[in-house]
Amino acid sequence: MKKGFNQTLHPALIPDQYDIVYNVGMQGTQFEPTFIEKWGNLAFFKRGIIDQPILSATKGVNENASAFLGLLNDLTFGGWNNGVPFIVDIWDAPAAARYNLDNIRTHGIYITQNYKPVVKPLLRVTFASWEAWYKNNATETIRLTNDFSILLCQPGVQQPDLLSGLGKPVWWEYDWGMYANDPSMLFSGVVAPPVVIPVIPPVVDPPATPPATTFTFPKRWKVNITITGTIEAEDE
Repeated sequence: MKKGFNQTLHPALIPDQYDIVYNVGMQGTQFEPTFIEKWGNLAFFKRGIIDQPILSATKGVNENASAFLGLLNDLTFGGWNNGVPFIVDIWDAPAAARYNLDNIRTHGIYITQNYKPVVKPLLRVTFASWEAWYKNNATETIRLTNDFSILLCQPGVQQPDLLSGLGKPVWWEYDWGMYANDPSMLFSGVVAPPVVIPVIPPVVDPPATPPATTFTFPKRWKVNITITGTIEAEDE
């Protein structure tokens, strides 16, 4: 299993502690000016690139794909095609300028036919987006895998979920900008299990014994009555 991170998001992390280090290389048709310096400071086998296409009134899919292809060609002198799949991340764009399924597929075909990377690029998707695409058009959604492997962005879970029509992906963004690649799909130890804190019942003191109540009764008096006198008989 390999682990990587997005250095653009996590500049404080240490590249030597990871297998792959990604940086944003292109936003729309604009080259990221700090990319080359970051890319050049990384070991050859760690270098990864993120492409963030953005549609506009004047820049369509072909312009976005062509600009990224130009970057890849410029990097060829340094041996970019190193077996680390680049990431196509459509989610940086606002909704109105975001790629749809047709745009994604066209972008992927353009790059793979004109550049021929060693491995398929990664398409970053969320679980909700994939399921919505699949529900709306399963055939076109699965066709994306002709030119892409799927990077499932699903932080906050112990294991990535199964994607409809695809199953469990081998690439998982387990936290924002943190990646794991496991061909076995086990992802053992990627996310630490939640710490279970045992619940200790509170100590309840036994009920206090009420003090004994002493009742005082009045003494009984014994009265002796003595009758004296003469008893006389009366004739009827």
